[in-house]
Amino acid sequence: EIRLKDLTGFDGRCDALFFSKSKDTKLPDDPESLRLFRQEMLRLPAPYNEGEYDFIVVGGGVAGICAAIQAARLGLKVALINNRPVLGGNSSSEIRVPTDGDLFKNRYSKIGAIMREIDNGFAGVGNKDASMYRDDWRWKIVKNEKNISLFENMHVYAADMDGAVISGVKAINTNTLEIHHFRGQLFADCTGDASLGLLAGADHLYGRESRAQTGEPEAPEQPDGLTMGTSNQWYATLTDEASEFPIEEWMLKFTSDYHFELTKSVWNWETGFGNFHTVEDAERIRDHNFRAIYGNWAYLKTYMKDKYGKYKLAYLSYNAGKRESYRLIGDVLLTGIDVKNKVDYPDAIVTATWGIDLHYPDKRNSKYFPGEEFIAYAVHPDKRKDVYTFPYRCLYSRNIENLFMAGRNISVTHIALGTVRVQRTTGMMGEVIGLAAFLCSKNHCSPRQLYTNHLKELLDSVL
Repeated sequence: EIRLKDLTGFDGRCDALFFSKSKDTKLPDDPESLRLFRQEMLRLPAPYNEGEYDFIVVGGGVAGICAAIQAARLGLKVALINNRPVLGGNSSSEIRVPTDGDLFKNRYSKIGAIMREIDNGFAGVGNKDASMYRDDWRWKIVKNEKNISLFENMHVYAADMDGAVISGVKAINTNTLEIHHFRGQLFADCTGDASLGLLAGADHLYGRESRAQTGEPEAPEQPDGLTMGTSNQWYATLTDEASEFPIEEWMLKFTSDYHFELTKSVWNWETGFGNFHTVEDAERIRDHNFRAIYGNWAYLKTYMKDKYGKYKLAYLSYNAGKRESYRLIGDVLLTGIDVKNKVDYPDAIVTATWGIDLHYPDKRNSKYFPGEEFIAYAVHPDKRKDVYTFPYRCLYSRNIENLFMAGRNISVTHIALGTVRVQRTTGMMGEVIGLAAFLCSKNHCSPRQLYTNHLKELLDSVL
């Protein structure tokens, strides 16, 4: 009999087990050596050569979908590489963060057309029916594009570099562990976590910048690692019969003084305010969210049976929705001052309508769970009211010559991220970089040279 003790947390997994008859056997302990060892032991084939593409988009959220569709419809050969089995990212049935932002206040009329085509059409906390997220609809649109090759369950883990130029990427199939190699001319990081940019050595930011760095009055005196949090959506349904949900030792402990009488999550259930790193500790954050959700639910079911006895916890997403992680630095670093003063850059092209919306640990939550906060409060005085158009130069890397970005990982400060991060805005970013990739290919230029030499052509294309 063989037993495996799971030390990885909730819903843990391992992708391989190694058995040896010698107690002295030693395995490699660095990631690349382990990958090669696993490939040899599992007799995996040599990496598949997926060929050459004009434009390689990494990340299949709404930004990546829009970038791929835009470029493909303009004639580029596009690879869309997504590390999940469904498209949509945060706005998919896996994570259930609905789209928000306004598509009808743009300075340029042609931007937003593709986002409207793939939009799920509703806002609010996303605990609704999974079909409302239109996973199948988005998949069909992408698959119907003859110039897009969609690669699902493919996690990009390496970038081939030729100086400051990306020449290719390697991705591992998360189902088969087989390696696939892609070569390309232009690349887009639409991963949210800036995964491709970091692999390529792109300049980047994480956490809050200091007041001296950005000039933003709201910035802290010293830079720190505080970010907005990560959420797992959940809801309960009313049934005909009472059921138990016992309190377990590993759950967070709630009391009559502090608990939440809820049957579904709301936007402010989030973890990762600097006490957890939103990328490196992503699974710890997920597990901590679970400890809070299960603990509160167990309290309600144990001590408030008359009210919650017949409710059943029906859904809890094991994929978490992030608000913030790494950001790549472009030729313009957009600040909160730019947004508030409505600085009009010559290459202003994507219109945001959300207003600066930043989340911080709830003070009462900090009192009861210091260092383990899972509830936020928001600062957004102009939410859904503040219209601002920000520049194209936020959408490409300042030091990787052929790298675009779209999504929450663009070139903004922590404070400015509060206005550009909602998904209808990120979708429009995708449309812009898809167009920019086409114009770069047409003019045989880099993303920066498109700004310096062909800006009028870019802006005229979206009128």
